[in-house]
Amino acid sequence: MLLEILFVRGLVNVDVLVGQQVLLSCETSVDTESVDWLRNDEHLSRDGGGSHGYEMQDSGRVHRLMIQTASRSDEAKYTCSCRDDVTSCTVLVEEGTMAVLCFPAALLPLETEKVFNDTRKINHSRKGVCQA
Repeated sequence: MLLEILFVRGLVNVDVLVGQQVLLSCETSVDTESVDWLRNDEHLSRDGGGSHGYEMQDSGRVHRLMIQTASRSDEAKYTCSCRDDVTSCTVLVEEGTMAVLCFPAALLPLETEKVFNDTRKINHSRKGVCQA
């Protein structure tokens, strides 16, 4: 009798910017390399996707699909399926750039926390503060 293979950790929706790397990961109840990846219900090839720039990795119970450099065309529903179960997520790819916040030196950390409701420690100097 075959053991039932289920997903114990499913895929999670991802929002990225164009050019960022995407890593989709899930975990099965037992070691298996018998998973299939689909993009909008179409099977993805294990040959690395050619010009699509994705890579599939199976390591025991953990299964990953990595998109090296996300483009708008990568925005889709992604599914990982095994013999007895399936998990899906949505990847949204947006145009834009990462914001860099810069604060003048006169702005005290406490005031910065009030403005941005951010509890992270903020270092500052006379030249100002920059955070990525």
